[in-house]
Amino acid sequence: TDSDTPPQSVSGTLSITLTEAGLGLKLVSRAVPGGRVGSDYSYTVRVSGTGTWSLKDGALPPGILLDTGNGVLSGKPMTQGDFTFRIGVADLLFSDERAYTLHVD
Repeated sequence: TDSDTPPQSVSGTLSITLTEAGLGLKLVSRAVPGGRVGSDYSYTVRVSGTGTWSLKDGALPPGILLDTGNGVLSGKPMTQGDFTFRIGVADLLFSDERAYTLHVD
């Protein structure tokens, strides 16, 4: 209740737009390609949407970095072997993560 004398009133229009959230955020890449020691490496992990990327578990090969803004693995691998790691991607509502193995010759 308005305590002013005379009581004040305001009218206006409120507009709300609803957007279907869909099925959420999903990692689409099932595997990452292998690399070679000392050679340039770049691979964009595919996702159905956009979000912030993170390394959840394991370790990337020395010399390889994950760009947390766009999901690109890049650099020059420095060590041979199989490197298993878990990558995650999340937005405000959804998240997904998956394990990958990057083989370096």
